Amino acid sequence: MRLANYIWCGAVLLIFIVVGGCATTAGYEQVLNTWVGASEAGLVNSSWGIPDGSYQAGGRKYLTYNSSSTYTTPVRTEVRCSTSHTGATHCNTETYGGTTYNYSCKTTFYVESSRVIGYRFKGNDCTAVAPKTKTKVKQSKFRYVGEKKGGLAHGQGSVSFKDGSKVVGEWRNDQIFNGEMYDKHGNVIAIYKNGEYFIVHK
Repeated sequence: MRLANYIWCGAVLLIFIVVGGCATTAGYEQVLNTWVGASEAGLVNSSWGIPDGSYQAGGRKYLTYNSSSTYTTPVRTEVRCSTSHTGATHCNTETYGGTTYNYSCKTTFYVESSRVIGYRFKGNDCTAVAPKTKTKVKQSKFRYVGEKKGGLAHGQGSVSFKDGSKVVGEWRNDQIFNGEMYDKHGNVIAIYKNGEYFIVHK
């Protein structure tokens, strides 16, 4: 997620990877749409693989895929100090993280005459980047505080935005790699894990 850019995904602000995009439910549906008309063999031999379950009814076959994961945000402590005009130093300590989130997605493809004719999905992790989606990028005003390497954000650090939101975590070459995004009230609204972005569903 480059520091110099951001985009809105629904109502959630996220920092944007230049070569990437925003994983959304609409994007997931667009990905599934690309399989309508494909052969059953093509689906099973793709990255979808062998379905977790299948059954037949009324001449139609249903292939079901399940995914689930759990993520616990790392606990981080941030100390900020300021010095008044009298020379007195005042420090505030803030602790972030330690929250566990559960993610799941159940996707079912409908198959007739060995062809995918439709699908349905359910869960809070049914998201994907829409194929060939153009994303408008806006310039963001932010303030980065943390470790740097070669003039780029690298190591532990945080970015604070004018609206009160912030991103805290591990940065690599000016991109967030592991961390969390907080709204102005201190609530986690997104997490970054190994460079991937996940919206937090309450």
